[in-house]
This record gives sequence, structure tokens and C-alpha cells, in this order.
Amino acid sequence: MKKITLIAAAAAALLLASCSSGESSSAAETTASTTTTTSAVTEAVSSDDTSEEPVDTKGELAKAYTEKIKGGVFAYEADINVSNFGETPLSVKVNGDDIYVKKTTVSIDVEVYQTGGKAYNLMPAMKTYVVSDATTLDQQGVSDYALSSNATFVKSYKQDGFTVEEFEVPVLSVDPDVSLAISLDAGSNTVKYCFDDSGELKKIITDAGGLGDTVIVFKSLTFENVSIEMPDLTDWTEMKSGEQLDKVSTIKMGLARYGVTEEMVTAAGYTYEQLAEMEEQEVTDILVKIAEDNGLDFDPDA
Repeated sequence: MKKITLIAAAAAALLLASCSSGESSSAAETTASTTTTTSAVTEAVSSDDTSEEPVDTKGELAKAYTEKIKGGVFAYEADINVSNFGETPLSVKVNGDDIYVKKTTVSIDVEVYQTGGKAYNLMPAMKTYVVSDATTLDQQGVSDYALSSNATFVKSYKQDGFTVEEFEVPVLSVDPDVSLAISLDAGSNTVKYCFDDSGELKKIITDAGGLGDTVIVFKSLTFENVSIEMPDLTDWTEMKSGEQLDKVSTIKMGLARYGVTEEMVTAAGYTYEQLAEMEEQEVTDILVKIAEDNGLDFDPDA
């Protein structure tokens, strides 16, 4: 059970630190209009059709999207596909200073509600939360995908049913030999904004960094009627910096890492409280059985 405990501790640390993350994912920043939903959007991640039919949009679709983002009211649901790391779902809502983000950290869902100058970092599987000072979307490691101000338009064309606007975005790097010196000679990233025939943004493709190709597939996107409402946290547990999880919470978080839900634990004839009192090998054996019964991937020796 040591591995599960360590993973749980790491996830707790991430929850405590999530509001102050300095990580930025704005390799591109993005287009479109009101609400959009698509059933075939996953098919857009890769295509056999590489032919390009020139069109003359001059990057105006991406610029129009960026202007709407600057309005400060938007929401999207997307799948972030990174070739070297796999797919991660992401939900974002922004209404002025109020922000909602749902993302996955070490396979555990984390939600952030930001309102009134405070950020409430929730771990729903644990019914646990942390309160911290509000941050920006970028500081949470989340992008609005607006077009970067230093992006250079390259070309626009039709490909695989999309109108594609291609840009080059310089990579900024810090010279290690000169304190805080910014260098612009680190090359550039290619960023492609892909729109359907109605001008709605469907995906973004970028070759940023050493992560491999990243494809952001938008399942929904809106700039209207975005509301963010805090959930009732009456029966939740607030964690504070320096606090450790109790045994039951550690078990819950550790099992959640492997996709094991409370329903699965109950169906196997156990409670979290019972598991918390068992020896680690006994819990590991139970986890193996639950994983087998539910088609989950768990290797106790990994």
C-alpha cells in the first residue's frame, strides 16, 4: 500500500499547490462564436487528408476569437491530446474575475472555483478542499488559447473540411549565462487554428516544446450566459497547508488514482474505513481483485 499512500500524498500536495501554480500552457492563445457542440470532433485529431486548398482569411478568424476572449466571458470543454502523454479532458468557465476549472491531476479530478478574491480548490472524490488567494487562469496552468500578440500569420487554407489559419509563435528562452536576459533566437512554434464552415473553432494544433504535437479538440465553446456557482461545501473537509490526510482519506485518494470508486469498494463488500485498518498487503490484494472485476489496469509490482 506504500505506493498508493505516496501517490495520495503527492495528489494532496498538488491540491494544496494548485492555486499558486506558475505553469503556463499558453503555447497558442484562440477563435469562434456562440455555443458549439460536435459529435465527430474526435475524428478531427488526426486525418489522412493532408492536401491544402488555399483560402484568403488572413488570420481574421483567430483574431476574432481572441477579441471575444478579451471580453472576459467565455467557457469551453476540450480534450487536450499530447502525443507524448495522452489525452486529458478540461473544462473552463470565465466570467470576469470569477473562474471555474476542472482538470485531472495524477488521474484524480480537481476543480477550482474562484470568486470574491479567493480560490477554492476541490477534490470531489475526497470531498476535500483548500482555500487560497485567487490567481489568474494562466497561473493555474490553463490557457484561454487566445492568439499570442507576437504571432506571425503564415497562411490559411482548407484541409480535411476545416479552414486552417497557421501562425508562427516565437519561443522565448532565458539565457542561463545572463540573469533575466530574454533571447528570441530559440526558434518558433507552429500553431494552427481550425474552423468549421460556420467559422466556429473546432481544434488547435501546436508543436510546442518537447511534448510532441498537442491537439486541443473543442467539444463546446461559448461566449454567452456563462455562470459560475459555488457548490455547497457544508459537509466537505477543508485542508490547510501542512496538514496531513487521515487514513480513510488517504485510502480514498490512493484508490481513486487507479479509477476505483466508492461504488466499486462497496460492491466488493468493504468500506473505506475497513480498508484503512488493514495491512497494506491485504489492501493491495483487495485492490487487485476490484481492478480485475471492473476491468481496471493495476499492476501491484509496477
